[in-house]
Amino acid sequence: MLVPSQHASVARRAITYRPLGVCIGLALSCNAAAQQAAPNPDPAAPATSTLEAVQVKGVRSSVESAIAIKQSNAEISDSIVAEDIGKLPDNSVAAALQRVTGVQVARAGGEVGHVLVRGLPNVITTLDGRNVFTTVGRDMELADVPAELLRSVDVYKTTGAQFQEGGIAGV
Repeated sequence: MLVPSQHASVARRAITYRPLGVCIGLALSCNAAAQQAAPNPDPAAPATSTLEAVQVKGVRSSVESAIAIKQSNAEISDSIVAEDIGKLPDNSVAAALQRVTGVQVARAGGEVGHVLVRGLPNVITTLDGRNVFTTVGRDMELADVPAELLRSVDVYKTTGAQFQEGGIAGV
């Protein structure tokens, strides 16, 4: 009885796979031969263009004014100025206020609802220093106020002497 050796089966596999490897190598080398050299740039054309003006725009003044408002207050407060409000994609004041640290917004039906300061719902809303009253209570629906109407929004997280009555959460 003849038993084929392992060397014979290895040699047989090498013979069958060798033409396949040659065909793959030839197919891949055809793509390399089909490439063309990049055209040389025209030496007569100018390589550089002149810059007429450089205009630099910044938001330094809006950041400085927000920091100045914080530093001048004796209370813990935060502010958003018109420059910041204009850059945000928010439609209402309540949506813009949710970006302030310590301010949360309660949502109902996917819409912005009441504003919470440090998780507490009793917030007094003033407009130019005067209390805004509604039929529901002392807080105003800030979701109804467009963000573009206000120059700045100040959030006082603690109460101070200049406010007649403080809310539990803040002003």
